[in-house]
Amino acid sequence: MAKKNIRKTIERMEKENTVCDNEVRAGLRRIAFASSADAVRLLLSDGTDMQDTDGLDLFNVSEIKRTKGGAIEIKFFDRIKALEKLGELTASTSADSAMPFYRALEKGAEALGGDAR
Repeated sequence: MAKKNIRKTIERMEKENTVCDNEVRAGLRRIAFASSADAVRLLLSDGTDMQDTDGLDLFNVSEIKRTKGGAIEIKFFDRIKALEKLGELTASTSADSAMPFYRALEKGAEALGGDAR
Protein backbone atom coordinates (compact mmCIF):
# COMPACT_ATOMS: atom_id res chain seq x y z
CA MET A 1 0.00 0.00 0.00
CA ALA A 2 2.72 2.45 0.97
CA LYS A 3 4.73 1.67 -2.17
CA LYS A 4 1.79 2.55 -4.43
CA ASN A 5 1.40 5.87 -2.63
CA ILE A 6 5.11 6.57 -3.03
CA ARG A 7 5.00 5.69 -6.72
CA LYS A 8 2.01 8.00 -7.25
CA THR A 9 3.78 10.79 -5.35
CA ILE A 10 6.90 10.38 -7.48
CA GLU A 11 4.88 10.43 -10.70
CA ARG A 12 2.93 13.51 -9.58
CA MET A 13 6.10 15.38 -8.62
CA GLU A 14 7.75 14.58 -11.96
CA LYS A 15 4.70 15.81 -13.88
CA GLU A 16 4.49 19.04 -11.85
CA ASN A 17 8.18 19.76 -12.39
CA THR A 18 7.99 19.08 -16.13
CA VAL A 19 4.95 21.28 -16.63
CA CYS A 20 6.56 24.14 -14.77
CA ASP A 21 9.80 23.89 -16.76
CA ASN A 22 7.90 23.73 -20.03
CA GLU A 23 5.82 26.78 -19.16
CA VAL A 24 8.92 28.79 -18.25
CA ARG A 25 10.63 27.77 -21.48
CA ALA A 26 7.56 28.64 -23.54
CA GLY A 27 7.32 32.07 -21.92
CA LEU A 28 11.00 32.78 -22.48
CA ARG A 29 10.67 31.70 -26.12
CA ARG A 30 7.72 34.03 -26.60
CA ILE A 31 9.71 36.94 -25.16
CA ALA A 32 12.85 36.12 -27.16
CA PHE A 33 11.23 35.46 -30.53
CA ALA A 34 7.94 37.38 -30.49
CA SER A 35 7.10 39.94 -33.11
CA SER A 36 6.78 43.57 -32.08
CA ALA A 37 4.25 44.27 -34.86
CA ASP A 38 1.25 44.41 -32.52
CA ALA A 39 3.04 46.83 -30.18
CA VAL A 40 3.89 49.06 -33.15
CA ARG A 41 0.25 48.83 -34.30
CA LEU A 42 -0.82 50.02 -30.83
CA LEU A 43 1.76 52.80 -30.88
CA LEU A 44 0.56 54.08 -34.27
CA SER A 45 -3.15 53.90 -33.42
CA ASP A 46 -4.91 57.13 -32.55
CA GLY A 47 -6.18 55.67 -29.27
CA THR A 48 -9.87 56.33 -29.95
CA ASP A 49 -10.89 52.74 -30.74
CA MET A 50 -9.41 50.69 -27.89
CA GLN A 51 -11.59 47.65 -28.61
CA ASP A 52 -9.14 46.52 -31.30
CA THR A 53 -6.52 45.88 -28.60
CA ASP A 54 -8.16 42.61 -27.49
CA GLY A 55 -6.51 40.65 -30.30
CA LEU A 56 -3.04 42.15 -29.89
CA ASP A 57 -0.18 39.93 -28.71
CA LEU A 58 1.66 42.12 -26.20
CA PHE A 59 3.30 39.31 -24.20
CA ASN A 60 6.80 40.69 -24.80
CA VAL A 61 5.80 44.20 -23.61
CA SER A 62 6.93 45.05 -20.09
CA GLU A 63 5.43 48.53 -19.79
CA ILE A 64 3.12 50.90 -21.63
CA LYS A 65 2.58 54.47 -20.55
CA ARG A 66 1.20 57.65 -21.99
CA THR A 67 3.30 60.77 -21.43
CA LYS A 68 1.94 64.19 -20.52
CA GLY A 69 2.21 65.23 -24.16
CA GLY A 70 -0.04 62.34 -25.20
CA ALA A 71 2.68 60.16 -26.69
CA ILE A 72 2.74 56.45 -25.92
CA GLU A 73 5.92 54.88 -24.56
CA ILE A 74 6.35 51.11 -24.91
CA LYS A 75 9.10 49.14 -23.19
CA PHE A 76 9.89 45.54 -24.09
CA PHE A 77 11.40 42.72 -22.07
CA ASP A 78 15.07 42.17 -22.87
CA ARG A 79 15.34 39.53 -25.61
CA ILE A 80 19.01 38.88 -24.94
CA LYS A 81 18.33 38.15 -21.26
CA ALA A 82 15.49 35.83 -22.24
CA LEU A 83 17.80 33.96 -24.63
CA GLU A 84 20.53 33.73 -21.97
CA LYS A 85 18.06 32.37 -19.40
CA LEU A 86 16.73 29.89 -21.94
CA GLY A 87 20.29 28.72 -22.57
CA GLU A 88 20.92 28.37 -18.83
CA LEU A 89 17.76 26.29 -18.41
CA THR A 90 18.75 24.04 -21.28
CA ALA A 91 22.25 23.54 -19.86
CA SER A 92 21.03 22.90 -16.32
CA THR A 93 18.36 20.48 -17.52
CA SER A 94 20.86 18.36 -19.41
CA ALA A 95 23.29 18.38 -16.46
CA ASP A 96 20.68 17.78 -13.74
CA SER A 97 18.12 15.67 -15.58
CA ALA A 98 18.23 12.97 -12.89
CA MET A 99 17.88 15.33 -9.92
CA PRO A 100 14.05 15.37 -9.79
CA PHE A 101 14.09 11.57 -9.72
CA TYR A 102 16.56 11.52 -6.82
CA ARG A 103 14.57 14.14 -4.94
CA ALA A 104 11.44 12.04 -5.40
CA LEU A 105 13.30 8.99 -4.10
CA GLU A 106 14.38 10.94 -1.02
CA LYS A 107 10.79 12.03 -0.39
CA GLY A 108 9.63 8.44 -0.79
CA ALA A 109 12.20 7.22 1.73
CA GLU A 110 11.17 9.95 4.16
CA ALA A 111 7.53 8.89 3.75
CA LEU A 112 8.50 5.36 4.74
CA GLY A 113 10.39 6.71 7.73
CA GLY A 114 13.81 5.80 6.39
CA ASP A 115 16.86 7.88 5.66
CA ALA A 116 17.58 8.41 1.96
CA ARG A 117 21.19 9.44 2.55
